Amino acid sequence: MYELNDEYNSRVMKSIGASRWDRYLSSEKPLMTPLPPEAYVFKYEKVFTVGSTYHVQIGKERHFYSIPYQCVGKKAKAVYDCHTVEIWVDLERVAIHRRCFTDGYTTDPSHMPPNHLAYMRTKECNAAYFLDKSRLIGPHAHEVVENVLKSPYFVQQAYKSCHGILRLAEKYGNERMEQACLRLGTITTGTYTRLKNILEHGLDSVPLQQGDTSYMPANDDVRGPSAYI
Repeated sequence: MYELNDEYNSRVMKSIGASRWDRYLSSEKPLMTPLPPEAYVFKYEKVFTVGSTYHVQIGKERHFYSIPYQCVGKKAKAVYDCHTVEIWVDLERVAIHRRCFTDGYTTDPSHMPPNHLAYMRTKECNAAYFLDKSRLIGPHAHEVVENVLKSPYFVQQAYKSCHGILRLAEKYGNERMEQACLRLGTITTGTYTRLKNILEHGLDSVPLQQGDTSYMPANDDVRGPSAYI
């Protein structure tokens, strides 16, 4: 194929008395510049209004990036690629972060309002409160809360999840919460929502098979590993 291409480009055109290759060497090549040292990276855009949490989720991954709290309520645009995330408000870049493809939060402390900074400084005290409360529910609930507090969540989000867990224990009782936490295991993504679904659907009462900590009841509609062999 390449040989035929070279043969075609070297063929002299009667109308101009030269080949395409000759014209390239004489007219185009002298004007060409070196290629950029780095490969072109395709960028994506997302237009949104900055919410009260002053964070925005980018891409399909559940990772959130901070924006200066002064921008809450304003229209903003995120410009991102596989390396960086830039946030623009009124044609001004107000934040830049390294792209992360795991669940969690990237928060610049300078983006936080004073009351949230103070809230973060009391994290250890608040964490002790949640751990003490969960210990009264039971060892499995204590383990779940401990995992949430150790997770890479934005601190306010982690505390919100812990508050929700304690409220569920008040509503459904410590015994049912313990059974729900046993079925949750060490999963921290969407902890409150998962526990709420387990309790609302009564999955905490589904007998566990030996070595099984899944809250999904056995049924004919769920395929196992053998279906993909």
